[in-house]
Amino acid sequence: EDQKSELGEMYAEMISGLKEIMTLEAVLPVPEGQIEVDTAEKLLEALGNQENPLTLRLTADMTVSETVSVTGEVTLDLNGQTLTWGENAKANGSCLFWVEEGAALTITDSTDTVGYTTDYTVMTSTANGETTTEATETRTAEAKGGFIRATTADGNTSGDDTQFAAVISVNGGTVTLENGIIDGNNNVRGILVEKNGAVIMKNGAVINGKALLSSGGQYGCGIYVRNGRLDMTGGIVAENNKDTGAW
Repeated sequence: EDQKSELGEMYAEMISGLKEIMTLEAVLPVPEGQIEVDTAEKLLEALGNQENPLTLRLTADMTVSETVSVTGEVTLDLNGQTLTWGENAKANGSCLFWVEEGAALTITDSTDTVGYTTDYTVMTSTANGETTTEATETRTAEAKGGFIRATTADGNTSGDDTQFAAVISVNGGTVTLENGIIDGNNNVRGILVEKNGAVIMKNGAVINGKALLSSGGQYGCGIYVRNGRLDMTGGIVAENNKDTGAW
């Protein structure tokens, strides 16, 4: 009986301790610089102050129609949501995010949501005595996360060429893609790099890139490095197309 009583007391103390821990966790403050946003207005307001490193976490889908300048160190957690660029690419220089010289935009996603898959073919070789047997094998690649997506509107309604427009324009800064999908929606390039900027691609995907010209011509290319560099250690660049094929 004494042992049962002692065990009961220990159990009660353990439950009490767990409740205290849960209470403490519930009141822990949001890490400094991290902001949850559920509307375009709140996103733009948060991006209005980039004096300190800033981490934003989307909690809802939203549409932003104006260009957002990244002047500091910004991390955007898509959190499985879709951020749509609501303004069509009217001319060269049009973009949703403009990453200035010295600035850094990191795109990530804290969910395990699979946002995009694509099949690809590899050649396999198997030893067969003194020779080998070759065969093709279809595999599937996947990218996790939400989307930053261009509008479906025509990309050159103003009559101007948009070959130097993109969802994200890197103008001397750095964009790091850890997770998430950049989708040109067959109307604009995914990422444009100029002025010795850099794209560091670790995971995620850049898809459906296309530049539409006033002459009726088209250019493909999901990531266009006009002046700068691309460091790619993972991720997918696929289905970026023009009128004569995909590249």
